[in-house]
Amino acid sequence: MLRGRTTLFVLVILALLAAGVRPAAADNKEESIDAWRRWKDIHKAIEIRPLDVEADILEKVEIIDDRIDALEREKKRLENERRAGEQRLQSLLNQREVLKDLTETRQGADVQTSQRLHDLTDRIQREEALAGRRKSSLEDLAKEMENLRNLEIGYRARANSLRHEEGKTP
Repeated sequence: MLRGRTTLFVLVILALLAAGVRPAAADNKEESIDAWRRWKDIHKAIEIRPLDVEADILEKVEIIDDRIDALEREKKRLENERRAGEQRLQSLLNQREVLKDLTETRQGADVQTSQRLHDLTDRIQREEALAGRRKSSLEDLAKEMENLRNLEIGYRARANSLRHEEGKTP
């Protein structure tokens, strides 16, 4: 009876393996990880020029605020992808353990089981690589947000300084 349940469990796991993630989907995940890096550069638009007045600088602060908001949304999306990826990876690791157990139970694997184990190992490696890229992208995104926040603080201070200078001028 126990052997029949184990066999049924293994068959269910193998069916799940067959319905798993395809490599084409991985390409889309890879592209989405660094999508924010391909956004239009705003640094030229927010560069302070010698003749900029308070209104010009505050307009640049708005551009910075908009980019920070967009980066916040991207960060949330990437964090959701990271959590989902961790769950996929754990599932793949569990599936690999089941296949290894099946191989041991059969005292040697047939060709189909060996191929599934090989394919599963490849998928695990791809998922681990994606996890590393997600982590790197999130770290770089956090640095970019911090840089923009610091720039925004400096720009607000500059705008306040200009406002006070204009108020003192008769």
